[in-house]
Parts: sequence; structure tokens; C-alpha cells
Amino acid sequence: MEHHQTPATPVLFFDADDTLYTLREHPGSSYVRLAASCGIALDESSIKQRVSDVWYSMEARYYRYPFGGYTSDEEEQSFWFYFVSRVLAPYCSAVMVRQVFPLIYHYFTSSESRILNADLAYAIDVLVEEGYRVGVLSNCDHRIVSIIASLLPSISPEDIYTAGRIGAKKPSVVPFDRIAARYGNRLWYIGNTVSIDMIPACRAGWQGVLLAKNPPPTEDIYWIQSGRDLLPLLTYIASGCDAPR
Repeated sequence: MEHHQTPATPVLFFDADDTLYTLREHPGSSYVRLAASCGIALDESSIKQRVSDVWYSMEARYYRYPFGGYTSDEEEQSFWFYFVSRVLAPYCSAVMVRQVFPLIYHYFTSSESRILNADLAYAIDVLVEEGYRVGVLSNCDHRIVSIIASLLPSISPEDIYTAGRIGAKKPSVVPFDRIAARYGNRLWYIGNTVSIDMIPACRAGWQGVLLAKNPPPTEDIYWIQSGRDLLPLLTYIASGCDAPR
């Protein structure tokens, strides 16, 4: 399959979690396993339910809604310490939480904690080889830089924008506007959610590409069901045609 870089060729940015890769296991399972290495026995089903309950109670705080989406690396680490503390509080003392938190925090820095989307990884390698500029815009913190370096070494670290580096989180348009100021206005964003990824990208003037089983609610967004669909989509666009949406 041939692609031809042209002046109108977009710069492609990708979401990270649940787009480029997924978690290898439920976070609660990881918590239980890592706590066990410290001699702390936890019931897996209880912890998995507790992770879900605490997440829903803290979701607005994670997305920094009360602060317009603005954040920093320090705020992100503080969030995860508070999150883990709340998950484990019914089962562990504060001393135990401080003992196991570093293991949990650093485990999710490892590429072993993720499963790569192999089809999308192949597409990215092809595009980078052919001269496309490819980056990552994620709500995750600085820990994903080492994950991407391990799983997707063709993506340059200078093109990886974490929440702390860009200073704000989706669904705020701020991350998209700040990247546009650096890369120009021919930008595409490939992500897996409409509300968090597609809507703010489109509001900032980007072209959204939804990677999902179900189509987006608007024809303004391109839709692919698999990473295998990305290269054909770009080929169709490069031919001068508007791809079906």
C-alpha cells in the first residue's frame, strides 16, 4: 500500500490508553497482586468492585473539571496517591498504603502493564517510515512516556504530550489548542471516545477519527473499527476523495 506525503498531509496524534494499548488486567487485580508481594492479603473481587466505585466517585476530579481541565505532574501524582488510598482504606492501615503505593504507581510505568494494539502499531510504523509526523496526546501522566518508548519506539518522545506536560486534560480544548500552536492547523486525532476525544478535538478545529465498534453520532468524524482501517482511510484521502464517514 502506497502513501504519498503532501503539503496537506495531516499530523496524526493518538490517544494512549484504550487506543494505542489496553491494560493487561483489571487494575484491582494488579493491586491485589502487588499488595501480596508486601504480605498484604486482599480479596480480589472486593478490590475490583472498590476500584470501580472509587473511580466513579472521583471521575470529575480526575478530569479536573473544577479547574477547567488544568493540571500538572504534581497534581496527577497526588490524585493517584489519593485514589489508591481510598481504594485500600477499608482493608489497610495508612502505613500499609504508603508501603504498597510505590509498587502500584511504578507498575503502571511498565510496558508489561499494557497490551499493544498491534494493528495500530503496524500502521504507525508504516506512516512514520513514509514521513508522517505522529504523536500522542493523552490524559495520562509522565509514566506513559516510558511505555510508549518500549512499545512504539517509532514515536519520538518530543511528540508525546502527557497531561502534565501540556498542562491540561481532555475534554478541555486547551490541550488541542496548545498543540495546534506548535504543529499548525492540519491535525488529526485518533481516539476511542466521543465525549473525551472527538468533541474537544473537533471544537479545536482538528479532524477526529473515532476508533470504536459503533459509529460516531455525527458525520464530521471519521470512523474506523480497527487499526487496520487507518492506512486505507489515509490512502483514500490522499487520492483526493473525501472518505465515507
